[in-house]
Amino acid sequence: MRIKSILFSGFFLLSTSQVSAGVSSSWVDYFIGKMGKNGSAAFEVMTQEGLILSRFKSDYAAFSFGETRLNDPEQLSEPIDVSEFDFVVEYEVCGDAKDFFNNTIYKTNYRYHTDDSDALIDEILDINAFFNKVRGEKQPSIVSSTKDQLVTSYLLSIGSEIRDVVFQTTISKGSQYIEITVTANSLCQNDETAS
Repeated sequence: MRIKSILFSGFFLLSTSQVSAGVSSSWVDYFIGKMGKNGSAAFEVMTQEGLILSRFKSDYAAFSFGETRLNDPEQLSEPIDVSEFDFVVEYEVCGDAKDFFNNTIYKTNYRYHTDDSDALIDEILDINAFFNKVRGEKQPSIVSSTKDQLVTSYLLSIGSEIRDVVFQTTISKGSQYIEITVTANSLCQNDETAS
């Protein structure tokens, strides 16, 4: 009985320590799953994940966990300034800017901000592990590097359908955020040829 108790306690400690580990890769994977779909799929983050709509324009939608935390300048900024809250996802669609819901999602932007440096490091390690898993032998290109910010880029595919997808990661020391922008311009070219 004592051995079972020790094993259970050890398992419980291991499982609870994972709760504070990075979660960015799960979110990014979820958001990428909306690419290539109609803009209406972006709104599933509200019903499936509990996010709220922070901004909606004809070709752009942004979701977060707390619109009330946005001040007036932040509500007008694009992309949304995440310095006042810790999480935002943005979607952009191709084509006619009058029809967000029926046009194809070709771009997603995820930003995670925290004042807790340990949590930010967890997120950085988590997203690097994600890229190590999906990129295979490809190495990132360094877009820019300063003492306050690092921007890297990967050219990958999403499944077998969406080729030449640019994954750009920005890590900022000054504002303490990680940002992952995923862009598949080929989806817009497919939209144009289909019409």
